[in-house]
Amino acid sequence: MTMAGITEGCRLVSQPPEGLLPLGRFDPVPISLNDGRVLSRENLAGDIVGGAVRLLAACEMISRESGYDMDERAILSRAERAVFEVSPEKVPDSEFIDVYSRGIAVKFGGGFDYSSIDCACKLSAFFIGNFGQYGNASRIRADDRTCGNIRTMVTRVETFLDLVGPVRRMCFRFPGGYGRAIDDGCGEYLTDGSLWDVCTSRDPLPLDNRLRLLVRYVMCTHSKDPLMKGIKNIGIVNPRLNCAYMMPVDEIPEETLYYAERGIVGLD
Repeated sequence: MTMAGITEGCRLVSQPPEGLLPLGRFDPVPISLNDGRVLSRENLAGDIVGGAVRLLAACEMISRESGYDMDERAILSRAERAVFEVSPEKVPDSEFIDVYSRGIAVKFGGGFDYSSIDCACKLSAFFIGNFGQYGNASRIRADDRTCGNIRTMVTRVETFLDLVGPVRRMCFRFPGGYGRAIDDGCGEYLTDGSLWDVCTSRDPLPLDNRLRLLVRYVMCTHSKDPLMKGIKNIGIVNPRLNCAYMMPVDEIPEETLYYAERGIVGLD
């Protein structure tokens, strides 16, 4: 088996048309996230926007966790590793990262200005584009509408986690939960009894996102962290659609769990 992170490992998996976790097993979470805003289209690719939303939301949540007393570079490094599944030693252009990371201002409860959001989009394009697939990431420019949408989605993620929290783990590793095939990667958010991923697509529950959520849950069940043993629900927060979706883990078929453990993660 080839070792990989969660995203890379899941790309190699062939799923049935309805997915290993079918749509019908997820229910909308009965919590209103309505802020009256309908988000129009951005001027950047969806994966760049999604990466920026997840990065900035992670930065804000990590900063909160530290009491706004953590070094900004340390916050960004932890968020980048979790969101983009990249280790510092694998990055060929650390100067690019340093320049645009310094442009992201993690403020005390103040949200992010448009300059910070634009820098987050550049970092997202750099990482998601495998350090160059999108060409020169420094030339990417998020227009005002895109920046406004991203800020709204970050706020929605934070608001949702405040409602279902407290958040017990964020941007977390899986000690003891890695296997022969997937030996890297992080979880996004763990509240009391629930594991959450963030997705910003116009499709409420994309096939690949459901698969990554399944894999993260399986890795939690094998983790040595006791907080990961009591997960009763898994869910996806979609701030673009102002909704979240949840599935009880006891509805996951045993054969699906077995396949994810053995066939995808490579656990014994």
